[in-house]
Amino acid sequence: MNLISLYARLGRGADAERHYRAAVAIDPKTADGHYNYGVMLAQAGRAAEAREAFSAALRANPRYAEAHNNLAFLLEQEGRLDEAIRHYRLAVESMPGHRLARYHLGRLLIGRGKPQEAIRHFRAALEPEDETTVGCLYGLATAYVRAGDLHSGLKNIRRARELAVAYRQTDLLPRIDHDIQALEKALRR
Repeated sequence: MNLISLYARLGRGADAERHYRAAVAIDPKTADGHYNYGVMLAQAGRAAEAREAFSAALRANPRYAEAHNNLAFLLEQEGRLDEAIRHYRLAVESMPGHRLARYHLGRLLIGRGKPQEAIRHFRAALEPEDETTVGCLYGLATAYVRAGDLHSGLKNIRRARELAVAYRQTDLLPRIDHDIQALEKALRR
């Protein structure tokens, strides 16, 4: 199973596939084998096959958080948002500390008009503080604004700006600065 992942990282898809087939022949319910193969397929742009591999991993282990997260991401790309939300939720249920699943779930919940629930997910994704925290704070700020709490939105977007500077995510600064100005203007009214 590890060879699937290693060969995939080396760009040797045929070797990865050969080891995947061997792993499945030994144990058709190898969750890690299906998952690793799915990652390789997703990276190769073979989304439909990757979706099937992640689904096979979940049939073998319904609590496989990473498989839920990756499947949700593919479903989201296909516009199947309700299914994506369901799988992001299952990823978080299986692994409450899964930051990426919480972040993506929060984004989709904002879009579905559920900012309070999004706030809970973004807040749970803030630790540990690192470069990922910038996006989580930005999402949290957006959720607060959508929930009508402009002060909390401004506080969090300012913190997102501080971290964007600290982690050299300068591509985000123009958008963050624009949103800060818009919030400050709205609060002055």
